[in-house]
Amino acid sequence: MELVSVDEVAARGFGLAERLPPHQGEWHAHARHQLLYAAAGSLELEAGDVTWALPPVRAAWIAAGVRHRTRAGRPVELRTLYLDPALPVPAPTLDLGVFAVDDLARAMILHAMRWGPDRDPRDEVADRFFGVLLDGARAWTSRLAAFRLPRPSSDALARA
Repeated sequence: MELVSVDEVAARGFGLAERLPPHQGEWHAHARHQLLYAAAGSLELEAGDVTWALPPVRAAWIAAGVRHRTRAGRPVELRTLYLDPALPVPAPTLDLGVFAVDDLARAMILHAMRWGPDRDPRDEVADRFFGVLLDGARAWTSRLAAFRLPRPSSDALARA
């Protein structure tokens, strides 16, 4: 399946596993919520005037409509969950937050990769799994850690 946009996928929840080369992503937003996780390597996430480091011990919740971009200085094994705001389970209420990934969160994120963007949108087991995952995301994001890094205010600071 050639994917034009993750927002056009019929399934209400799915996972996407990608191996990304070093990159500087463009600013963008999605109509779906995202849970962003680097299974290997490290990713930087920017939103507003803040940058978060996302090594494999952290993940990010990004609510639908939040502008952000990613950057990686080395290859990264990215695992992203895309969740339709219309899922019948309440999503976390915050717009964006970075949280520590415990064993359960890691296992659920990696397990979700079995349901990719081409999955059957009528798969009730997958929909229930993503609903339970949203329940977990509410709990995980209630314990946010202070992983925020301010964006440098000058080019000299950025180079340092």
